[in-house]
Amino acid sequence: MRVARAVRIGSDEIKRRELERERREKERAELARQIKEEETRLSDLETMTANWIKAKQIRAFVRAFEKTCTADGVLTMPDSSDIQWMAWARQQADRFDPLVESAPSVLDRKSESRGYCD
Repeated sequence: MRVARAVRIGSDEIKRRELERERREKERAELARQIKEEETRLSDLETMTANWIKAKQIRAFVRAFEKTCTADGVLTMPDSSDIQWMAWARQQADRFDPLVESAPSVLDRKSESRGYCD
């Protein structure tokens, strides 16, 4: 009877240890999931910030370009290539800016051309 009791106690201890190991494994898996999610969020934030800065730089460059062209008397025709270029450049800045909704671009369809433009 003592042997049976000892075996049962040993079996109970093995089950308890296995349950504890499973609990710790679930905790580690949950922690790993949370870490991965936070890293993804941080990466997205860094990308958005970099794109926002890039949009600001493009806009500043376009303003400087416009100022230079205006000072030189180049911007006289509303349909000039410089004015068209500035409009295009501003659209590109909007595409980078995560705070601005922008029109779609042909570049958004790049994946459709795989094999043709590689």
